[in-house]
Amino acid sequence: MMLPSIHSTYLYGGLLLCMSLGVLCLPVSSMGQGLLEEYQNEEISPKAFSDSDWDQLQQELDYSGEPAKAKETPTASDDGSPPSSERRSPRVRFGDGTATAAKVVLFLVLAALFGWLIYRMLGQAERSNSDIGTEDEDGELISLERIEAHLDRTDVDPFIAKVEAQGAYHKAVRLHFLALLKVLNEKGWVHWKKEYTNRQYIQQMHGRPELATFRKLTRDYERTWYGDHHPDQAQYIALKEAFLQFRREIDQAIPEPV
Repeated sequence: MMLPSIHSTYLYGGLLLCMSLGVLCLPVSSMGQGLLEEYQNEEISPKAFSDSDWDQLQQELDYSGEPAKAKETPTASDDGSPPSSERRSPRVRFGDGTATAAKVVLFLVLAALFGWLIYRMLGQAERSNSDIGTEDEDGELISLERIEAHLDRTDVDPFIAKVEAQGAYHKAVRLHFLALLKVLNEKGWVHWKKEYTNRQYIQQMHGRPELATFRKLTRDYERTWYGDHHPDQAQYIALKEAFLQFRREIDQAIPEPV
């Protein structure tokens, strides 16, 4: 079965990162909108131009029609420094630099948070499929993932008893659901494949009177496993009895004609 919890974590983490980047862009957009509104609302008034200024401009104009003389190129001083006319004092924009640096730092923090989220998700998936304290004939620890991969030829009930004794009710609920899928597959009510999702099994059960019970148990399982809910002993006993009761009903069902 696929693990929708992993996909959901990727989705939520990606949405978190995109929303954060959108927040970073809001100040820039708001600042540009404010400047535009200020320009559009600025009052335009005529400026006075004195006669003396006009006379000064006319004196500087050349009406002779002769080519203008090239201006002398300033030479460097004896010490090799550029001419005074070419010297420019550096323009320092403290506001822009600070804002840019803050955005870069915030982006790095969000990227690190997103990476940590993925790391925790992968770690949780690995722990969820960890061994259950049982070794096979070769001395290798048996994992939940291995049981699921060979579900069609694995007796799940001994593993349920094993994790129950350990108090690992979270894993026991997963094993109960796997055992139920195996029974349904043997009965011919569903066609089991490791790659199938729970939604596909529910679709295969459509038209059967047992669909409502199977849907409810599927939701209880997903709420426990993918919701990372660890039931206490009383909650687990209730879930266990519901799974076992449904398995008994399946066993007692009249076989369908071939």
